[in-house]
Amino acid sequence: ATLGGIATRDQADALRNTDLYVMQKDAAPLAEDEYFIHDLPGLVVYDAAEVVIGTVTDVINTGASDVLVIERTGMSDALVPIVKAFVRQIDIPNKRIVITPIPGLLDA
Repeated sequence: ATLGGIATRDQADALRNTDLYVMQKDAAPLAEDEYFIHDLPGLVVYDAAEVVIGTVTDVINTGASDVLVIERTGMSDALVPIVKAFVRQIDIPNKRIVITPIPGLLDA
């Protein structure tokens, strides 16, 4: 990666541990199966039978994969890794996510 005005290793090293932000309008275009993490909170999560599981309240980055935090009415929050084995569809325009939970994944 390059950053305007940074030409030497010492200049780059001076920026170590600095947060870098990019306006969404200036970000590279997303592929069809890509999304911005900040777009996920608020999406409603369904299972394959179209039963509402809950609403995404947060996304945790674990290093191995991102994990959806799903708030469920009258139950504890569910944690679902964002991996193809569980997440079938992320539909940002329609504010929905469809998952295929394995037994035990959504147990209270």
